[in-house]
Amino acid sequence: MALKGGKQIGAGRPPGAKNRVTKIVRESLGELFTDSLPKIHSALAELEINPEKYITAWSKLLPYFSPRLQTISIEDKTTLEQFVAMEPDERAQLVAELKKQAK
Repeated sequence: MALKGGKQIGAGRPPGAKNRVTKIVRESLGELFTDSLPKIHSALAELEINPEKYITAWSKLLPYFSPRLQTISIEDKTTLEQFVAMEPDERAQLVAELKKQAK
């Protein structure tokens, strides 16, 4: 009997799952960062005498502490009164269209 080619159901990692190497590297970097916090704190304290360097250092570190937010824009001219006057199914349709715009 010949083997069939193609993807088998359930084969491979699930979507979004990290491989072992990525997981190990991230954990190691996290530990390294945690261990380095006192040094980072003291280095920033030394920079406080020069506000420009202090702000530059913080602006370079900030992306590692919090993710950047993505800007979205939604175009709709519906007023609150119009929205309230809509039938429930019309409202649901409008909300669905606006969600599609936001993606």
